[in-house]
Amino acid sequence: MKLIALIPFKNEEWILPTCLSSLKNVCDEVICIDDASSDKSKEIAISFGCKVYDNEKITNLGWSEHHIREKLLSLGREAGGTHFICIDADEAITAQFSKNAKKILESLK
Repeated sequence: MKLIALIPFKNEEWILPTCLSSLKNVCDEVICIDDASSDKSKEIAISFGCKVYDNEKITNLGWSEHHIREKLLSLGREAGGTHFICIDADEAITAQFSKNAKKILESLK
């Protein structure tokens, strides 16, 4: 089993460390797509050891969520992921989930 967190972000430097810290003991890898952040979000994600890709389809019509999430899943599969946590950068998993996640996920077929 390889558990990968998939995270889209744009200008989330204020909360990204909280999100990434919550995942560090649960996930084998974290893959992110930066949607043209103008802050230090990308540098923060890299400092946590995440693989960070740039959104290649920037649009002026809002956030290109569908494309980004589709690309994250593709990158996760390419990295050998068998299980995924899709989470936004302004979210974090709970300590209770973190304690039990691996055991629960490993029991899945």
